[in-house]
Amino acid sequence: MKCQFFNVEKKQVKEVRKICKPGTCRTIPQSSIPSCIPQGLKEKCHGAVVIASTCNSGDVYAFLLQRTERKDKSIDEMPYALVAIPNMAASSCLLHHADYEGRTTYPDNEFWKMVDETDIEEHILLLGLPPTEELLLTKIKGSRHEKGFLKAKRLIIQHDIALKQKE
Repeated sequence: MKCQFFNVEKKQVKEVRKICKPGTCRTIPQSSIPSCIPQGLKEKCHGAVVIASTCNSGDVYAFLLQRTERKDKSIDEMPYALVAIPNMAASSCLLHHADYEGRTTYPDNEFWKMVDETDIEEHILLLGLPPTEELLLTKIKGSRHEKGFLKAKRLIIQHDIALKQKE
């Protein structure tokens, strides 16, 4: 696993906070992925599961970016985490090849047949929830999305603590 850290501007933090409030999650299409996530990465994804929680420093947001890999017949999840400190800019982290169970799924041939016939690839959101519906985090308890969120949250909080200790 490789982590890539970014600074996030105040206006981008405001954009992220509008997606969902702490203690909730929702799915968003590619067009709603916020500007703090690099454009090239956004273009590779068809949507994201967004999970919001709190920590001692502020709020933590994880964007579990969903990328369809047709050649491997898989759907890969790439976590991007952000700590949003009240009234300040934020730090964020992209986890390349994160190591948690269920990060990559391999839908059956019927699934891929449906995708090919309907060309709905950009609308596939694996949480199985209607897009934009905000739900309590209990709805994803024990899921691969929760595992990805917890991994991302742990790493970004550790990074945030390390930065504060340097100050």
